[in-house]
Amino acid sequence: MTKVDVTQKADIRCVLGAPGTGKSHYTKAEMAKAKRLLVWDLEDEYEHIDAVSVQQLPHRLHQAGAGGFKVRVIPSTDADKRQVEFDLVCRTIMAIGKITFVAEELRFVTQPSKAPAGWAAITLRGRKRGVKVIGTSQRPASIDKDFLGSATLIRCGALNYPEDRKAVAAVMGIDPADIEKLEGYQAILWTRTPRTIKQV
Repeated sequence: MTKVDVTQKADIRCVLGAPGTGKSHYTKAEMAKAKRLLVWDLEDEYEHIDAVSVQQLPHRLHQAGAGGFKVRVIPSTDADKRQVEFDLVCRTIMAIGKITFVAEELRFVTQPSKAPAGWAAITLRGRKRGVKVIGTSQRPASIDKDFLGSATLIRCGALNYPEDRKAVAAVMGIDPADIEKLEGYQAILWTRTPRTIKQV
């Protein structure tokens, strides 16, 4: 198990937007920078990264030791099994530490008022184990509120539903109408520390 390091800064990135708003482009650019990467590949879209099963994952990560790796887990299509798998992946990440974890489309594994215990641990305590998180969603009003509230960076493209715009705008401290105006690949980039907000 990785030692706790309280000097680590949180790096929790929330990448939001309707389809075609640049979520994948931003996420892939961040993935390319990671030396130790684990992707929750819901849509099986990252074929260039080695796939491992949930059962194989702990052994694969232990095998890597302190070295680099890039792996992905393709979850079950069964909703109940997928929930169990996601929690196991999150618990493995907390045990290993020093990982960039990309979790695709969080609404399929978290809810506004409920998150798997392993995911909650990553969100609230992952920084001490060197876990960087990139979570994506098309429907931010439907995902874990603690994750959204703990984000250190939010990249928000256009969102189709008023409740989604309202949920994100509340965290960023902006008018939901600012999100409604976004078109194409336009996005609002917000950071917590230092507090900045700009359109990109």
